[in-house]
Amino acid sequence: MVDKTKQIIFIILAGLFLLGALFLFYFLSFSTALLAVLGALVFIIFLFRPEIGLYASAFFLAVTDWNFAFGPLLIPFVDLIALTALMAFIVKLIYQITFKHKKLNETKFPFFWFFLLFFVIALFSSFLNGTLHSLWYNIRWILFTYLAFVVAPVNIIKNEKVLKNTIIALVASTIIVAISGLISLYYQDWREAFFRVQPIPFFGVYPIGKNWNLLAEFVVVGAISVLALKHWTANLRLKKFIDITALFLAFVAILTFSRAAWIALAGGALVMYFCLSKEAIREKITKIILVLLFIALLFLPLILKMSVLQEANMSSTENRLLLTQIAYQAALNKPLFGYGSGEFLSLVDNNMLFKVNYGDPIDSHGVFQKVMAENGFIGLTAFVILSFIIFFMLFWYIKKYPEHRTLLVPLTSSALAAYLFQIFNTSYYKGKLWLPIALAFAVLYLIKKNIIQKKINI
Repeated sequence: MVDKTKQIIFIILAGLFLLGALFLFYFLSFSTALLAVLGALVFIIFLFRPEIGLYASAFFLAVTDWNFAFGPLLIPFVDLIALTALMAFIVKLIYQITFKHKKLNETKFPFFWFFLLFFVIALFSSFLNGTLHSLWYNIRWILFTYLAFVVAPVNIIKNEKVLKNTIIALVASTIIVAISGLISLYYQDWREAFFRVQPIPFFGVYPIGKNWNLLAEFVVVGAISVLALKHWTANLRLKKFIDITALFLAFVAILTFSRAAWIALAGGALVMYFCLSKEAIREKITKIILVLLFIALLFLPLILKMSVLQEANMSSTENRLLLTQIAYQAALNKPLFGYGSGEFLSLVDNNMLFKVNYGDPIDSHGVFQKVMAENGFIGLTAFVILSFIIFFMLFWYIKKYPEHRTLLVPLTSSALAAYLFQIFNTSYYKGKLWLPIALAFAVLYLIKKNIIQKKINI
């Protein structure tokens, strides 16, 4: 009976697809109709194999600057993939609830109430300021990112196989991005002060953006996430290969000379060490100091290069300082609920000092400044609580289930590194921050179901 129902549904979907294709080719241009048909095919694949949508989202996670126009909307390629996967997930969920009597409360919504608190405050902030753009920003960026890069992934990851393949897709993409960054060195003048690893164009398009920070924030996540793959192998050679891959990716991130990348890498590495080492705290601190001294000597040329870059790039530091001042002043003007989500660009655009010195407005380089200006101190408090709960839960599970630390520690460290990076960057409402968090929470749900392999040695 179930197979017959599936056949009927497949025939209906195929018929609707063919009718829709004929309609599109008749009324639209060939290129537009072809894109629509391809999109429909991808949707059907994601509908029947939702894990493929997740793998695609993870693989293209860094592709945030290859945009597609749909009327007034510009949608990055990765968001287009994630949106299609999310729609397929929702349609399948509705089908399961309607015909298979699945209960909605069986669907996982990680840290839902804390996210809802922040989201409601953001909505109220936008409502108070009466701007449709701000209301739309909440839906387009905050709600969409939570649903597409947190809710859908943790529900699609029902076993270790899907989790492992998602991490592999993410790491494979990271390696490609890192290699492309190294290739950029070939086209640069090594005598210039701003010589560093940075993105390169593909067929005239910069898919991950032009700024080195956009490359660095992704490579940092992959450098730590790859260590989770050691959970699934006992082969010493393969484990060494994974370690070498992690070191390679970390080295590429260092060569971007991004201050945020260095901080995020250090933060992730420290968490890994403190969570995995069985030594006493005093011994850990002593070893950390010795390692830092060794690294300082080993990477002395790079450290000197970083200092030269900072001297030559004082305008960047001054730029960020001015953005922070704009955020603080906005929070003082509207301390409770701010100016509304997505309005930071308008605040910068209205600042004559910024326009005279730096030209076009840019978004806040730091999630706390942005939330403080846009959603006030109440919104900032809600966001801090949300952030605290996320990492409190992850570290609590690490402590409670040490037998699962081979997965939890690398993925938690990766999520923390991604978060630390966004204290200084602009990808706070994008998958590059929230998918690593979702992967860590997926492990928590697998632990709850007791369907994850226990391993102690890493």
